[in-house]
Amino acid sequence: MRGMGIMITGLAFMAATAVFADEAAEEQGWEHTIALGFTLTDGNTETTLGNATWLSTWEQEDRELRLSAEGAYGETEDQTTTENAKAEIGYRRTFSEWWYGLGSVLYSYDSIADVDYRVIASPGIGWYALKNDKVTLGLEVGPAYISEKVGGITRDYVAIRFAERYERQLSETAKIWQYAEYIPKADDWESNLILAELGVEAALNAHMNLRFVIKDTYDSEPAEDKEENDLTVIAALSMTL
Repeated sequence: MRGMGIMITGLAFMAATAVFADEAAEEQGWEHTIALGFTLTDGNTETTLGNATWLSTWEQEDRELRLSAEGAYGETEDQTTTENAKAEIGYRRTFSEWWYGLGSVLYSYDSIADVDYRVIASPGIGWYALKNDKVTLGLEVGPAYISEKVGGITRDYVAIRFAERYERQLSETAKIWQYAEYIPKADDWESNLILAELGVEAALNAHMNLRFVIKDTYDSEPAEDKEENDLTVIAALSMTL
């Protein structure tokens, strides 16, 4: 029941922010970005791997709303080797030059890691350790509520979320970004999740970019017979719609 409660809370949060976004969009439009990657081999080994990412952002002075969804599917010799999906909604409100508040709901699924679902809802506060026209580094902390079904076992618990986000504009047409989240259980810090990403993107022309991303997920309590660490490397083409 608690898992259903957090999911309902997450959906309510999404609905509320969606309404807010519609109203805000009348003042300033959205920016939408889609990225697609695909790998196919045929011969001694038959491999198919595809991934897609959608990101919508809305910004206005001291507020930012981000909606994202991504998924990947892969087969090798007719055996599924990759099948995962993720969706997130996040809102950030700047209070001063260096401080901001935030809230996010993240949903993820990974059949290979035997994660039927994982929902992480987290409010928090952030501080810019660096902030100028070319580089930002934000440090964040806040409580988190996690509802998940891993290896057939349903768990609901309170955690603490520590995060840092870094982005640097390398040039007018290239940027690099990195983030990491450490989310331990509030009553047992040896039980934790670590989510991390490193990416670089550069323009190929006025409408299309080349993107290279490394994602890592660490779960100290994975499903039975599953690895604690999952590393994913993605090369994709992205375009702003």
